[in-house]
Amino acid sequence: MTKGEILARYKDMSAADQLSFDRWLKANMAIGSIIAVGLIAMALAGAGAEADSIGPRSAIADVRPAPISPSPYELMLRLAPDALPVQQVDEPF
Repeated sequence: MTKGEILARYKDMSAADQLSFDRWLKANMAIGSIIAVGLIAMALAGAGAEADSIGPRSAIADVRPAPISPSPYELMLRLAPDALPVQQVDEPF
């Protein structure tokens, strides 16, 4: 439906229908505005909380890199060192 068709349909409505449509439209605008304000408030509150949780610069400098994860061969040896005959190879095929 184009804007012209919507406007023509609105003009063809009775006065009572136009009034009902106007009320419905205003109610939707009010609800949409409340939701938009709530979303903006949550975004601002979340941004402030995130900035507080980061802390001072010195705390960021203390971050250490994660340890290197073991290879599948090392994991198998840890889980069952004598249960399975496992041999590490460079090429699987």
